[in-house]
Amino acid sequence: MTDRQYELGAAELEVLTILWDHSPCTVRQVHEHLHKVGRRPAYTTVLTHLTRLEQKGVARSNKAGIA
Repeated sequence: MTDRQYELGAAELEVLTILWDHSPCTVRQVHEHLHKVGRRPAYTTVLTHLTRLEQKGVARSNKAGIA
C-alpha cells in the first residue's frame, strides 16, 4: 500500500470536517453548514473545495440525479 501525503488548506480541512460529521452532503448542505459557523464563502468556492478534495482522493461525489 502506498502512503499518500496530502496538503490540505485550512478551508479544505474545514469542508472535509463537515463531510466527516454530516456525510453524505450536497454542496448546498456544506455551504449551509459553513454559514451556520459564521463562514460566508460563495457557493462556487465550496464547489471548488469539494472538487479539489475529490481530485486528491480524500472525498468522492455522486453526480446521479438532481442535487
